[in-house]
Amino acid sequence: MKMKDLAKIERPSLPRSDAKHLLRGEKLIAKRLEKTCVVCGRKIKVILYKDKTYRGGHYFGELIKKAEYWECPKCYWR
Repeated sequence: MKMKDLAKIERPSLPRSDAKHLLRGEKLIAKRLEKTCVVCGRKIKVILYKDKTYRGGHYFGELIKKAEYWECPKCYWR
């Protein structure tokens, strides 16, 4: 193949903003949520990423009536 032909090859592309983050090894943010700690009642700012991971709190699943059980890092490590 010649160099001219390489430009014609169809390549999957990401939006420019997404590609920059991936090159730097950063995760792409899907949502930012505000939850409440079940133990102390403190507000928790949770960041959900597109690869289905999160940070900012500790999630333990759903309770009765679809209430979620979140703990802030301070209560979790106590």
